[in-house]
Amino acid sequence: MFAALLFGGIFIAMLVLTRLAVVHLGRGGVFGLAALMGLSDIDPFVLSLTQSAGTIAPFSMAASAIVIAAASNYLVKGCYAFGFADRKTGVQMFWLLLGFSILGCMPLLWTL
Repeated sequence: MFAALLFGGIFIAMLVLTRLAVVHLGRGGVFGLAALMGLSDIDPFVLSLTQSAGTIAPFSMAASAIVIAAASNYLVKGCYAFGFADRKTGVQMFWLLLGFSILGCMPLLWTL
């Protein structure tokens, strides 16, 4: 029960933050928020963007922000692996997840 209420609260907070970023900060604010959300669980952010896509946020901006959040999350997970795994595994995972992060952002070069 507590987990559901916590997720619901985080989801509502992300809806509010996303709307504030779109209205007051524009594209750069949403992309910055996306990069910051990669530091934690990106699911509430992705859900809030899908709820607001087409209404307060253009589809292209929402899709790009989701890609940025996912790439940021991959990079953070690579840093976790580097810091917490044994040396060989940590280095391999860091480079692999960094590569995924870079490859995931490649389509943004054509859309931004």
